[in-house]
Amino acid sequence: MNGVLSIFVHNRLTMLWVDHKNYFGPDRRHKHALRLRERRQYDYAGRAPSLSQAIRQLRLHVIDARGPQGAGAFMDRANAVAMLADMSEETEAAHMLTRLAAGMGRARDTDMRPQIYAALDRIQGAMLTYN
Repeated sequence: MNGVLSIFVHNRLTMLWVDHKNYFGPDRRHKHALRLRERRQYDYAGRAPSLSQAIRQLRLHVIDARGPQGAGAFMDRANAVAMLADMSEETEAAHMLTRLAAGMGRARDTDMRPQIYAALDRIQGAMLTYN
């Protein structure tokens, strides 16, 4: 995961983060003064959330994590939270979140919500600091 993070700014406080129903993660747009063909009508980019806040939000998204579409959306969000954990130097939590997302990818057709809640409890227990 560190190779992916080298693309983005490492400082979580200055990095722009997008929280939208279709995308959750770092703002991938380039820093240009003039943005031609901009598809966004509203700028959803803001400060990156703290890791504990992102995990609490991830816990709320477990409700919709069933079926192929809901599991895919949860998987994307879990990978973005893993990126936040890695940026916050919580490598064990980042690894556990990545494994959780990979497990969701293998079992898209089953209801894994009880296992997700248990995994999120273990992830919060593995965090070294409470952000």
